[in-house]
Amino acid sequence: MKAYCFLSLLSLSGLAVARTLNIVAHQDDDILFQNPDILNDIAAGRHVRTVYLTAGDAGRDSQYWTSRQAGAMQAYAAMAGMPNVWDESDIGVEGKDIPVYSLRDRDISLAFMHMPDGSIDGDGFASTGHESLEKLWKGKIDSIRTVDESGTSYTRSDLIETLAQIINDFRPDWINSQDYVHPYGSGDHSDHTSAGLFANEGAKESRFQGNVMAYRGYPTKDEPANVAGSDLDRKKAAFYTYGNYDSVACSSDQLCAGTDYEKWLLRQYIANNE
Repeated sequence: MKAYCFLSLLSLSGLAVARTLNIVAHQDDDILFQNPDILNDIAAGRHVRTVYLTAGDAGRDSQYWTSRQAGAMQAYAAMAGMPNVWDESDIGVEGKDIPVYSLRDRDISLAFMHMPDGSIDGDGFASTGHESLEKLWKGKIDSIRTVDESGTSYTRSDLIETLAQIINDFRPDWINSQDYVHPYGSGDHSDHTSAGLFANEGAKESRFQGNVMAYRGYPTKDEPANVAGSDLDRKKAAFYTYGNYDSVACSSDQLCAGTDYEKWLLRQYIANNE
């Protein structure tokens, strides 16, 4: 479902390595809204790194968001057909605590920035001081604090510069994020829009040359289904693996029946391809 331009393919010759960087808000956004593209990247042997901006805490305690994190790791191991064994390190941005987990024996890594979930409307949750990425983007708050114990915080410019460094260090030839084409209030989760906006701005500040792909989120449920056959089977398997770790999600055809998850699984759309 993704076509790389001829020049991009030429740039991957020789010693260059094909690298995909995904920047998303929550631990299921990539599996749900960017698949089967991620599955196809993994199958093609591309180096894949996904950066999660928020902890996906939904205002809940650490037991919930750490379980979601574990679910993302299990899902990627399953997508790669590898044991769920990861090596932990730090992403290497000075003054910012960003753990990165690398799948043993495969070029797949996941980085977790642990900023608070901002809620669907961007108002945030009381448990995290009503902070949100939307408020940070719009200048309504000066900084946002992570929900972990690291004490890390980001101003608007901090976050953009951090993402630019992550991009420069990973050297992707392809960046996927979320829908920054449609404005806040267009039916998507506030954090999805924020992730796309910050990722796109970080890419502009980096050495990356190309467009950040803006994968659509919640509103895709109203579009024609376009994922079927083996793509759908693989996408479901990945999401159901994740769903076993998220009490809000679903983990089987039976449990997803009649829900928005059932609709999202059947669809994948990119806003700047429309």
